[in-house]
Formats: sequence, structure tokens, C-alpha cells
Amino acid sequence: MKYHPVSFFARFTMIGALAVSMGCASTQPSKFYVLNPIEKPEAQQKGADTMRDVAIEIVTIEIPDYLDRSQMVTRSSHSELKVDEFNRWAGSLKENISLVLAENLSLLLPTDRVFVHRWIPADSVDYCIHVEIIRLDAIPGDTVTMKARWAISGDHGKKELITRASEFTEKLRENSYDMMAAAMSRTFEKLSQEIASEIKKFQ
Repeated sequence: MKYHPVSFFARFTMIGALAVSMGCASTQPSKFYVLNPIEKPEAQQKGADTMRDVAIEIVTIEIPDYLDRSQMVTRSSHSELKVDEFNRWAGSLKENISLVLAENLSLLLPTDRVFVHRWIPADSVDYCIHVEIIRLDAIPGDTVTMKARWAISGDHGKKELITRASEFTEKLRENSYDMMAAAMSRTFEKLSQEIASEIKKFQ
């Protein structure tokens, strides 16, 4: 059998083409997502004037370490998680949750004085809110589950008023990251409604 050597240029060309094709495959454009607050205009509640000057602060938001990253994380089994390099949060997930809760509470309660990161003196805060997210799991094509422990304290944060655990599940109508983010937003809407309901009882 006669051997036909491949020229250096031909080998270089083939290697270069392979590198380009691999490079193209690895530079898939990323998509970015955010959690959104309640959109319904009717969410703003009319209430007693006594609540209009009530100041509420989102003091702490804690999330599991596996979620504290830019990539979106899904659950593929009871013990296995998948990190997606090309579907990402458009910023800090913890910060996004804080701002969404604050916006939701300002819509659900008759006060605009809902703060994150203490923009007013501590002795001006009527209610302090602490939230620990225990689970925020998305199973593609199935459900999103959020489980949280949360507490409300009064007397400028000195008196614990209520501590509770909540769990919410949202069905996924489509197998897409956009739908996952929307379903997560709905779980935080439900959490906001529970917190707002308890605050109203203290007034």
C-alpha cells in the first residue's frame, strides 16, 4: 500500500478548522434573567392612614450556597443539580430577591416606606424582616419549589413578633428558563402576600 503523506499546510488547516468550530461551539451567547415584582396595577392596597408612615426594612436575605452564583441552577434528580453556563441571573440573585420583596410589600401595603440596606435610622424602622431561603428548586418541565423561613420583628427590630416557615410550588407550563424565572417570581409574590398579611394584623 502506498502511503501519501499529508502536507504540513493541510494538517495545519484541518487543525485550525477544528479549533474554530470548537471555539464557535464554546461561545454560545448567554441569556440573562431577573425575578420580577408583582405587575398587577390593582395590587396597591388602600388602607388606613395609620400605615402610610409605617417603615419596613428587609434586613437579611439568605440563600443556599449552591444558588449564590451567576449561573442558573436546576435540579435533575433528588441529589443532582445542574449549573447552566449560558442561562444566568442578570446580577446578584440575593440582591434581586431583596428588591423584589421590597417592591411587592410596597404594593401590597399602603406604605411607600419599604427599604433595603437601611436607608433610614434604625430607630425609625417599625418592622424588620428576615428571610432565609432554604430551597429554590426548578425541575425543568415540571415545577418550581420555594421553601423559606422568615421572621418579622417590631419595636425597631428589638421584639420578635412572628417566625414562620412557608413553602410554595408553581407548575411550569413550558420547559424554558424564562418560564422558570417567571414561576420563581410567583413564589416570591406568594411569600410577600403572607408577610404583608401578618404585618396588617399588627396595625
